[in-house]
Amino acid sequence: MVSPAQAKRALADRLRELRREKKWSQEKLAEEADMHRTYLAGIERALRNPALENLVKLANALNVTVAELFSAGAESTPAPPAVRKRRDY
Repeated sequence: MVSPAQAKRALADRLRELRREKKWSQEKLAEEADMHRTYLAGIERALRNPALENLVKLANALNVTVAELFSAGAESTPAPPAVRKRRDY
């Protein structure tokens, strides 16, 4: 399982990676995603817990899917299938 802190850190790292690939500043990405630069900076530092609406805005601005915000190299390496634990009641 992934903790909330780990999820925020993964998002922060991937968001920074995607932004740098485009050679964009935080200010440029914030403008493209229609959000304030300091809010974006908080996401990139894993201090903010962005709402789904803001994740969609960021994904659209970066021209990726929301899922790709959480997985490095999602286009070239497929994510492993999710495994559900069976519960016997």
